[in-house]
Amino acid sequence: MSTPSERKIVTIYEEYGAGAGVVGRLVADALGVAYVGKAVSSESIEEAAELADEEGSFFERFLRSFTPMPTADADIAWALEARSDAEVAEQNVSSLRELVANGAVVHGRSGASVLADEPCALHVKLVAPRETRIANAAVESGITPERARKRQEREDRVRADMAKRIYRWDPSRPDNFDLIVNTGVFSPEQAADLIVSAFRLRHPDAP
Repeated sequence: MSTPSERKIVTIYEEYGAGAGVVGRLVADALGVAYVGKAVSSESIEEAAELADEEGSFFERFLRSFTPMPTADADIAWALEARSDAEVAEQNVSSLRELVANGAVVHGRSGASVLADEPCALHVKLVAPRETRIANAAVESGITPERARKRQEREDRVRADMAKRIYRWDPSRPDNFDLIVNTGVFSPEQAADLIVSAFRLRHPDAP
């Protein structure tokens, strides 16, 4: 296991459709660390919203679906047991600490908040114009632009609400990040190069 000073950690928070999955994997490959994907998929959020239309509060159902399992998205059927905000936070923190033990690029999971005290981390936010993000998400997910638009409207709100509610952390504040990259301007490869360069500038002693 790497010591704290040796770990290479990058957290990436994205606006929906800004390409964190592609960019994150490129950064992970360049740094020689694992890629840790987001804990809750767009499909899980969409399913929770559809169920909530018939059965009650969307946010409460979505919150119950949130699970920090490292290899699988939230399982709506499994997660109907009531769980408090504190339990969700505690489990995510514990899981994420284990996942970055040897360094990692973390997509989502409120990584910039949970890992704010990591001495060798870079916290990144990916943004892009809304229409660009919708078009990119439609292609990447194989869905219609209309469906991608609905996901964008829901996800940007819900993911931000979850961060505020569980961690008292606001992803709309630019000072919560070390670097903000507009993927509407830079290609995934260029964005990854920027992030890797910023990491090495921020942590020149990292291996």
